[in-house]
Amino acid sequence: MKDEQSASTAPRKRWALRTSCRWPGWPTYNPRFKVAVILSMNPKQPATNLPKGAQPMNTLTLSPKTNRRNAFTLIEILIVVVILGILAAVVVPQFTNAADDANDAAVRSQLQTLRGQIELYRAQQTSDPDLLVTGWDDLTDNNYLMLDPSNPFTGSSTIAAGGASDANDGWIWRDNGNGTFGLYAVTAAGAEFDESN
Repeated sequence: MKDEQSASTAPRKRWALRTSCRWPGWPTYNPRFKVAVILSMNPKQPATNLPKGAQPMNTLTLSPKTNRRNAFTLIEILIVVVILGILAAVVVPQFTNAADDANDAAVRSQLQTLRGQIELYRAQQTSDPDLLVTGWDDLTDNNYLMLDPSNPFTGSSTIAAGGASDANDGWIWRDNGNGTFGLYAVTAAGAEFDESN
């Protein structure tokens, strides 16, 4: 009893061994491994006065090594930048031709639609639309087209006679060589669009 009173009145030793206590400031000691896990509330005070043969293990006290800030090194950042540069060099050239390919496909699609509507006009009206004089009016007034079609390459909807086009024209209306007229597109350079490619 006297020992218990003196133990209760004596000041607590900071590193006294307790096997079942998990409160901060009291170590947990496993005699099998001879290691004391210190749950310290004051991280600036290192573990001292450990039992003989015991070593501190993974404490909340930070050692100078673990106090370092984890960050990327300059070499790691440079490696990532080089890899991104290589990927950009491979991918970007594939997208530079994407706009030209899209315009090419749009012109082909529009030519197919416009030629179909012109053929429908010929079948129903028994004549060609007068595209060089009235523009698209014959087709839009008779509901073959909703509005004047714009060439994706030039942004223009004007129609030029065969061989007299420039970059401001959108379409060419010329003789196919067999006595019938056909519609062709103009490129951004003012030349006739080559549909063979």
